[in-house]
Amino acid sequence: MLFAEDEAERNRRVVDVLRLEGFEVDVASTVAECVSRLRAGRYDVVLYDIMMPLGDGETWEGIDPIDAGIALLTKWRDGELEGLPEELPVVVLTGTTRHREVLQTLGVAEYLEKPCGLREVVKAVRAAAAPREATP
Repeated sequence: MLFAEDEAERNRRVVDVLRLEGFEVDVASTVAECVSRLRAGRYDVVLYDIMMPLGDGETWEGIDPIDAGIALLTKWRDGELEGLPEELPVVVLTGTTRHREVLQTLGVAEYLEKPCGLREVVKAVRAAAAPREATP
């Protein structure tokens, strides 16, 4: 799985618990790194913070840096970014409710608001990954 979170070190417990639960976890801390990892790897699920910086000098016209994470998800789901997996489930883990309605239209698997418990995170990730793990 991919954990896309700009404060991953602060959320190290999430990574540790997911690994203890049997998940292989890669971490991306910017939108650019998330795109790169998604293009290069095969993941069953993404645990995704929608408030991440673009990173790597990337710019998207008209995108406020605070909205870069939601812009990535929108562009991804609209097929505007080449090489990203189409049907990958996304579990949103965020401290804002500002984009809840938009995210629902983009078909996110789960929406978790920070702060939330580690059990809740594991349960959401397992539920989102389950259909992909069952597919040969």
